[in-house]
Amino acid sequence: MQDPPNIRHLKNGFAHPKCFLASTNGCSQKISGEHFVSDALLNVIERVNSTIDIAGLPWIGKGTITSIGKSSLVSNILCESHNSSLSPIDSAVIPFVIALEQSDTHLRTATKGRLSFHVDGTLIERWILKLLLGLSASKQIKSKGEPLIPRRDCISLLCSPFKKWPKGWGLYFQQPTDLVHHSRSFAFQPRFNPNTFEVLDCLIQFNGFPFAMSFGQPDNLSEYGIFRPKSLCLSNGDADSTIHIEWRNLKNSGVDLQMSLAGKYSGSAPGNDLPRDNRRTKR
Repeated sequence: MQDPPNIRHLKNGFAHPKCFLASTNGCSQKISGEHFVSDALLNVIERVNSTIDIAGLPWIGKGTITSIGKSSLVSNILCESHNSSLSPIDSAVIPFVIALEQSDTHLRTATKGRLSFHVDGTLIERWILKLLLGLSASKQIKSKGEPLIPRRDCISLLCSPFKKWPKGWGLYFQQPTDLVHHSRSFAFQPRFNPNTFEVLDCLIQFNGFPFAMSFGQPDNLSEYGIFRPKSLCLSNGDADSTIHIEWRNLKNSGVDLQMSLAGKYSGSAPGNDLPRDNRRTKR
C-alpha cells in the first residue's frame, strides 16, 4: 500500500491566497488548475458512459442534468506545489470503483468462480477530504448562496498521515434499507449545520453503493452504518467477489459486509430521469 502524502514538511512561509491549503504556509508562487472532482474518476466515468452527466452544482439548472466536458470541473484552488504533492491521492478511489465494476460483471455473467480485490481505505478517506475541501474552495457546494465550510481538522488530516483522527471521524458503509442500484456513477451530498454552514458529514455513492464520511461523532452509530468495514463480500449463487478494505494504523470495525445479487436491471440509472438541460452553462 502507498503511504498518504505528508505535506507538513512544506514550510517556506508563503501562503498563496487562492490555495485552499494556504494555512500551512508552504505554498509555491504559482496557482494551478485543479479538478475538484478528480480527473482519474472523471476518466473512468467518461470511458464507461462515453460522456459525463452531472447534476446538483450551483451553475447547473436546478432539478436538471447536463452533459459537460472535464474542463468545466476545473478551478484555481491549489498552488502548484500542493497540487503536485497531493496528486497520489487523486487516483485513490479508482481501484475501488474498478473492483465494484468487475464484481458486478462477474456476478451477472458467471455461474461460479471467485474474485478478490484489495483497496486502500486510508487513501479513500483522504480522497474524500480533498474532494470536500476542493468543492468548498471552488464554491461548488452552497446553501442559500452561502458556501459550505469544512471543519478545521479536515486540512490537518489531509496534510499529515500521522495525525490521530478524532473519535467517530471516518468512512461508514450505510446499510441500505432498499435494493442497491449498481450503476457507473458517483454521488456526493454534504449535510451541514444550517446556522454555521459547517459540513457535518457527506453521503457518498460509489457505483450505487452507499457510504457516509463523518466529520464528527454520530449520535447513533447503529443507524449511521458500519464504521470502516473490513470487506465487502458480494455473491450470486456460486459466484462471489470479495473487496478487502485495508486500514493502516486506523481503528476499524473488522466487519465483513455480506450482500447478494437480487436481480438484473437494464433501465436508466438513478438521476438520469431528470430533465436534461442542453443550454451552455457557465460557472
